[in-house]
Amino acid sequence: FLGSEDFAVRAEETRRTYTRELKRTANVWCAEVVDDVSKGTVREEFLRLKRTRGHRAAGRWLAANSALWTWMVDNEVTDRHPFRGTEKMRKESAAKPSDRWLDDDEIALLFRRLSRLPADRALALRIMLATGLWSSEVLAGRWEELDRNSRC
Repeated sequence: FLGSEDFAVRAEETRRTYTRELKRTANVWCAEVVDDVSKGTVREEFLRLKRTRGHRAAGRWLAANSALWTWMVDNEVTDRHPFRGTEKMRKESAAKPSDRWLDDDEIALLFRRLSRLPADRALALRIMLATGLWSSEVLAGRWEELDRNSRC
């Protein structure tokens, strides 16, 4: 699938996301035979991902694997599609906000790792984290709106 024309015509970000999610699937299901993957298996993995990685990640996983199985059915690798009918799960995962918050240690680690980014991006993220502003608000902001002396 990853070498197919169907995959090549997708947007670059989609290709990166699908590749990452399909590698994760391969690592988790490495012992599974194609015929053993069922709707129940799919649902269990979706719920596990939703619990551990959040709604959006579970939705990305569903989208990537559904595309893979659609390609497999179209190319007669299999006649089964255990991801068919998962659109409702995908919509639910996209509609719900993430319910996970960073703890204090994760926030400290994030601030340390910001130094690896270009200075303008790191500054924008620091402002977002410190103020709670949306990225669009930070990007549209002007320097005059910040009081640099009081750091707010």
